[in-house]
Amino acid sequence: MLATGLTAAHADTPISDLLQRHLTVGVWAGAPLGLSGRLGAAWPLDKELSVTAGQEWGTEGKKQFIGFRALYLGHGVGWGGVDLAHWRTKQQPLMASKETDYYGLEAQLLVVRAGVMWPEGQPTRPRLTLGLGISY
Repeated sequence: MLATGLTAAHADTPISDLLQRHLTVGVWAGAPLGLSGRLGAAWPLDKELSVTAGQEWGTEGKKQFIGFRALYLGHGVGWGGVDLAHWRTKQQPLMASKETDYYGLEAQLLVVRAGVMWPEGQPTRPRLTLGLGISY
């Protein structure tokens, strides 16, 4: 929604282009990171698809990611993405073990994201990720 407002109000400004095409930013609440903020770079492949990479810092851990995000313009505006990620939890993560490294895949559609992550060295014990928030 933030990105949509910027698109309509400032479609031809350099700041709008920087935000929409070359950054990924967001605020989330969910498992396992708790409350978190996301910041990263985006490399546009075309008007609707970008490669993203960055970091997310949370109250209960952190996450490094690389993935894709897409902007859907056909029937209104929407966005989503898919990330390969590495999580490192702190003392009291949500739905995960403390002080553990996880690797997995996470998908976002509008304000919801969900995924699966596996603890390092324990591929038979996957955990779910789930969150609500906004990022682009």
